[in-house]
Amino acid sequence: MSLLDLKTVREIALSAARQSLPGHRITDASSESIIDSTGHPALRIGIVLGSISDALLRKLPFPTVDGAITTALQEAGEERFTFLKYSTEDDLRDDANSES
Repeated sequence: MSLLDLKTVREIALSAARQSLPGHRITDASSESIIDSTGHPALRIGIVLGSISDALLRKLPFPTVDGAITTALQEAGEERFTFLKYSTEDDLRDDANSES
């Protein structure tokens, strides 16, 4: 099984997300290795979008972005299943404020 390092996974995911959502500000990505519910290695990738209205957020083609990220990782040799999560900067800021 081919496992890319997490820095490379992050860079690929960030690039694919930016290419899939031109004109939208993708500010960051994160990646971590996890074990899925069946005990297999997997990836959890977080994509962070800049401030965006809820109305526009609901219109974004997330299945297309998911496919682009998954395809880019597979083409680079990554074989782990990928779990994707999207957040906005505002969501992350609100979460951080509620935890303090």
